[in-house]
Amino acid sequence: MVSRGGRRPGLILEAGVRWVARTGPDSLAAEVAGGDLGGFQVWAAGETGSLKGLRPVLRDRLGASRRTAHVQAYWIEGRAMGTARKSA
Repeated sequence: MVSRGGRRPGLILEAGVRWVARTGPDSLAAEVAGGDLGGFQVWAAGETGSLKGLRPVLRDRLGASRRTAHVQAYWIEGRAMGTARKSA
C-alpha cells in the first residue's frame, strides 16, 4: 500500500494497492524500480526472497528511509509455516 504525503495512517488522503505477479525473485523490485515514490510511504509484506531485492531499490534508487518505507517478510518459499504439534 502506498500513501501520499507522509501522513499518519489515520489521515491517509489517497491510497492504492498494486498487485505484481511473481515471475521470479526480482519481479517485485523490477516493477518498483521504474517508479517515482516522491512524497509516498510504502508498506510491503510478502515472501522473503521477493523482498530482499525490494529494500535496496527503495533505499538506493528511490531514496526511501526507514521512516517512509516498511518492508516485512512473512514467509519463505518452500518452507512450512508454524510449528507442528505432536498429538498426546
